[in-house]
Amino acid sequence: MKSRDKSGQALVELALSLTLLLLLVFGLFEFGRAMYVLNTLNYAAREGARIASVSNPLDRGNVTNRVLEILPLSLQPGAVIAITPVAPQLGAPVKVTVRTSFSTILPELLPMLAGITSLGAEASMRYE
Repeated sequence: MKSRDKSGQALVELALSLTLLLLLVFGLFEFGRAMYVLNTLNYAAREGARIASVSNPLDRGNVTNRVLEILPLSLQPGAVIAITPVAPQLGAPVKVTVRTSFSTILPELLPMLAGITSLGAEASMRYE
């Protein structure tokens, strides 16, 4: 066989391997982005619970502002912050829950991640 007969073979191999490589790279990118968002939400919920546990009386506005300060601007519009209970007793836990919407950048390419529509975190600390 002549080498020009094999020129199409290299192109087909490149197309197949490049598709798998790009799928892997974009999958890792999306997974890393989801982990970043989840880690940020965990930190914001912990910080909100810390602020809520030491404020007497419970200042919901201060807790909400502190959580929003921690969240990046891209996550703030869809963020839902819940503080429970409404009137905590001394020694009882106070819980801060932070949820935000999440969508993949390429849902058609990564359909297994397209089902994730929101991420959330919660933290609780003893009310002092």
